[in-house]
Amino acid sequence: GLYEKFGFEAVSEPFILESRVHVKMVYKRE
Repeated sequence: GLYEKFGFEAVSEPFILESRVHVKMVYKRE
């Protein structure tokens, strides 16, 4: 995901999953 690309692999999985859901919602709106 975005956080892996920026080197934030230490970020907790739940936070990463939430960010992906948010991204999917943004694409869905467009």
